[in-house]
Amino acid sequence: TPPVITTGSIGTCYPTVAAAEAAALAATSATDACLGGIVEAASTVGTCTAVITVTETDDCGNQSSTTYNTKIDNTAPVITTGTISMCYPTVAAAEAAALAATTATDNCPGTITYAASTTGTCSAVVTVTATDMCGNQSSTTYNTKIDNTAPVITTGTIGMCYPTAAAAEAAALAATSATDNCPGTITYAASTSGTCTAVVTVTATDMCGNQSSTTYNTKIDNTAPVITTGTIGMCYATVAAAEAAALAATTATDNCPGTITYAASTVGTCTAVVTVTATDMCGNQSSTTYNTKIDGTAPVITTGSIS
Repeated sequence: TPPVITTGSIGTCYPTVAAAEAAALAATSATDACLGGIVEAASTVGTCTAVITVTETDDCGNQSSTTYNTKIDNTAPVITTGTISMCYPTVAAAEAAALAATTATDNCPGTITYAASTTGTCSAVVTVTATDMCGNQSSTTYNTKIDNTAPVITTGTIGMCYPTAAAAEAAALAATSATDNCPGTITYAASTSGTCTAVVTVTATDMCGNQSSTTYNTKIDNTAPVITTGTIGMCYATVAAAEAAALAATTATDNCPGTITYAASTVGTCTAVVTVTATDMCGNQSSTTYNTKIDGTAPVITTGSIS
């Protein structure tokens, strides 16, 4: 009569045949009709779909056997590293990208599970680990930045007027600085809306695309006032009187709102030319001239003789 065998249970995976057989032997017991020793032995066929046979033999050579199904697998998955972007706004986004970029194959059929972990932010390292059904693991790493913080911008000062948008933007760019939480180049760009009440916007962008902006108010004006020439008298006793008359006779309009200032200068006396210059708030000028005489001197009389 062969021994009566009792089959237990073993794990789903073992790293070696020896470990699997030891577990199978430990899980198996037997009783016999006759007193005496029972000898246990194990043998294994296969690896990824291993079958372990445990045989119980009594003193008379009678045998009973049972089998266990398991895996013999001590080989880690072969991992393939893909590529990810240089920046992500959150750890979760970086890890999702790294998981999507990573693949692995295994020597045994079955599901491979993937997990990601991250250390650092500005110089972040994302580690992806592939684990097969027997717990064997392979890992790969990705270098990236975790940065969702915009640069801190510092606003300077610029002039009240510029002849062109390009000049105004160059001044605004030169006046603006920024610092960032992560090392790397900050790029600056400027744009302008309006002319007489121009707003120049400077935007600072870090290497991860985070942006901060500041604005400057100025005038874009390269147009001189349009001057209207009036009339003055043909003679004045003094330069001051002639210039006062010329200033009073002159008007001007400008393309931008603001005060226009007037100034006069004179060349000559008997054939005097009075120049009036109109200047807008951005320094653009127009001039006109008036011809007159500056003469406050009475004729010199010569007296003859009579009888």
